[in-house]
Amino acid sequence: MAEVKKNENSFEVYQDDKSVGIMEFQEKENGVLDITHTEVDKEQSGKGLGRNLVDAAVDYARKEGKKLTATCSYAKSVLDKDSSVKDVYVD
Repeated sequence: MAEVKKNENSFEVYQDDKSVGIMEFQEKENGVLDITHTEVDKEQSGKGLGRNLVDAAVDYARKEGKKLTATCSYAKSVLDKDSSVKDVYVD
């Protein structure tokens, strides 16, 4: 089972207590979080762990009253396709 933990400017996903992926972000003006990079270990590819990281960022943005944008192509692709994040995602 994957577990996502928030660090200062990133979220990290763990499987069996081992870090297997990271998503980095920068806080811009007006409380906008820009997802700048998402990476999951090649051995863990295709297991939905990158999506777990994006979902954690969405949950965090909602909880903190912030908005999200993405310069990371993976996160942008996920967010562009998900109509349920329109409340926090600003393209």
